[in-house]
Amino acid sequence: ALVASFLPRESSRPSPSAQRYLVGSADLQVQSEPVFSPDGQSIVYSVREGSTRRLHRRRLGSFESVPIEGTEDGSAPFFSPDGAWLGFVTSTAIKKVPAGGGVAQTILEEARVDAGDWAPDGTIYYSPRSGGADGRTALARVASTGGKSQVVASIDTTLGETEAWCPDVLPDGRTVLITLSRNSDPNWTIVAVRPDGSRVPLLENALISNNSRAGQLLYVDYGSGAVLAAPFDAAKLRITGPAIPLTEPVNNNYCFGISDDGKLVYVPQPGAGQGDEIAWFERNGRATRAMETRGPWMHPRVSPDGRKVLLRKVGDQCELWILDVGRGVLSRAVQTGDNHDAVWSPDGRSVVTQQLTSPPRMVTISVEGAREVVTLAQGTDPGSPQSWSAAGNRLAYAVHGPGTRSDIWIRSMGGGAPPAAYLASSFNETDPDFSPDGNWMAYASDEAGSPEIFIRRYPDDGTIWQVSVGGGSGPRWSRDGRELYFVSGTRMMAATVQAGPTLEVGTPVVLFDGGFSVARARDYDVAPDGRFIALLHSAGASGQKELR
Repeated sequence: ALVASFLPRESSRPSPSAQRYLVGSADLQVQSEPVFSPDGQSIVYSVREGSTRRLHRRRLGSFESVPIEGTEDGSAPFFSPDGAWLGFVTSTAIKKVPAGGGVAQTILEEARVDAGDWAPDGTIYYSPRSGGADGRTALARVASTGGKSQVVASIDTTLGETEAWCPDVLPDGRTVLITLSRNSDPNWTIVAVRPDGSRVPLLENALISNNSRAGQLLYVDYGSGAVLAAPFDAAKLRITGPAIPLTEPVNNNYCFGISDDGKLVYVPQPGAGQGDEIAWFERNGRATRAMETRGPWMHPRVSPDGRKVLLRKVGDQCELWILDVGRGVLSRAVQTGDNHDAVWSPDGRSVVTQQLTSPPRMVTISVEGAREVVTLAQGTDPGSPQSWSAAGNRLAYAVHGPGTRSDIWIRSMGGGAPPAAYLASSFNETDPDFSPDGNWMAYASDEAGSPEIFIRRYPDDGTIWQVSVGGGSGPRWSRDGRELYFVSGTRMMAATVQAGPTLEVGTPVVLFDGGFSVARARDYDVAPDGRFIALLHSAGASGQKELR
């Protein structure tokens, strides 16, 4: 839900008794950042629409959210200071459109931009993901009329910095706040970047900053997850007093926004007794609960024998939990290490996961018998595990490469050959999944313009079969290898696959539509008996998040 709070405009301290109300719910994704219009009367945010996304406007005096024409594939919105234009990013560019909607104009061709902000002199400041094409850019600028971009500040790899987030232009129109991500302690730092590129550190263990007209610096506290406000001298770039909390824990994936007249909009984390349910889905879409416990669950993974389900519990330090399917018992498997993208070993006795420690690492962790942790790789991007094949004992994992975006790599889990790239093109290749016999690799790629599902041989001989038509994500093989499942919009799809000297792929059919989360490609899995396990939202609408 989007939640709005009203804060005093002229006071140097926010009121602890601010008025709050629920704005509404929407199918949000990462980079859905809600932003107020300069007059404070509208909120704009990015909403998922099937296999794509678009910006929507919600006027505070209305009960409806309205799509904005010309903002297809848009995320991370930001307004021009006069409110006449709306800037946003797509998967390939920074664009702008008249605030009321219309024909979009491309400002800069730039892939994987995190977010931007519009200065009074017409300059747009932005931060590219993973440092951009050269892997070194923290902050860049470009004229709102287009042209060549200029690097303002670079990532300092000697400090373990990996990328920058969420630029926010200060009142002088030339100094910009950014959040720096590090693979060393502190993991998150907010700094002010001067026009000459020099930095002034402001806060540690803090992220996603916004400067208010009332002389407050709002940011997310890494420890509590809440939005805090601290008195801030923007001219001297100095915090002048202690911070106080304004919200309950917020969801960092969606950020927050503040208006000039003191309204705050944010997306809360699911609380106790709230959040997502885990459910089993039959092929006809009929759902039954897998367990009673709700929570911020992600990425369910069924064990090879179908008796257990591995779950990631989202928090400041993401934990791994295991559900015993037969007994309905939920137990914590891995508590430390901030775990992401975990998958089962072929024998079901261990898992491999990426841990965002200092430095980040990819490890195997035993979940039966004596606890054993083995580090496979560590560094800036050790890899995100995706699929562990019993045939050949190989692990497919994702790596973000400068200039090649998301790539698929292969690691031999039995030693021998060093890790090697399987697919590393200029396109995004994601969600690899080995076929049960290990001879085929299904994956998602945007090489056709929008994400679609493809199959290649393993090892790769250059032959490609396209499976989906009209969008697809999250491919998963049936346990017998005769079907490939994937998500298209809100639909669960299936295509028959017959392997021989070549591959015969059938026309995809819809198994069921809606009722499960499509917010992330990895939020479902397939059991040996053919059932699906996925997130079932308590609101009954797939992907819905509250905005407050």
